Amino acid sequence: MANRINEHVSNTQSRVRISPSKFESGMIIDTFYKNKLGDTQRCFFLVLHPKWPKNQKQVHALKLNEIPKFEFLKFIEKFGLVCVDNVQRVKIIQADIDESSSKKTYITEIKQSPKAFIRNSYRTLRWEGFQNAYVVNYKFGKKLETMYPCSEPPEIETESNETDEDKLRNTSM
Repeated sequence: MANRINEHVSNTQSRVRISPSKFESGMIIDTFYKNKLGDTQRCFFLVLHPKWPKNQKQVHALKLNEIPKFEFLKFIEKFGLVCVDNVQRVKIIQADIDESSSKKTYITEIKQSPKAFIRNSYRTLRWEGFQNAYVVNYKFGKKLETMYPCSEPPEIETESNETDEDKLRNTSM
C-alpha cells in the first residue's frame, strides 16, 4: 500500500506539541508511532476517540498515511469542521467528530465504507507508542473552510496608561 504521508505533511499549516492524554476527537496528529513489535514510523492520525474503552490509555484513529488527501477531504465533508482554541493558544481546525458518536461513526462510516483504504486505516493505538506527538492545523482547502468558517475571536481592549489629561491633549492636536 502506498504511503500518503507526504500529501498530508504538505497540508500542514502549523503544529503544537501535545500529550496523548490531551487528545480530543477530531484532532489531526503528526507523530512517530512505535508499534508493539518495536517498529517506529512517522504517521498522521485522525483521532476518532481519544480514551476508549473508558479510562484506558488507548486511542482509536484513522491512519492518514493510507488515505489519499482527496479522499480524506471527501470523508471529512460528512462531519464538518470546528475551530478550537485550546492548545497553547493556537487555533486548531479539527474534524467535528463527537466522542459519544464515535462507535456509530466507526460502524456507519468506516466499517461500512466502500473504500477499502478507509476501512483498512482504522487503528487502536497505545498511548505509550506515541513519540513526539503534535496536533496540526491542517489545510482543509477553500471548499471546506468556506462551508465551516473559523471566525476570529473578538479583540480584547487593553487598559491604557494614558491619563484623561493625556487623552485630551492627543485629541486636540
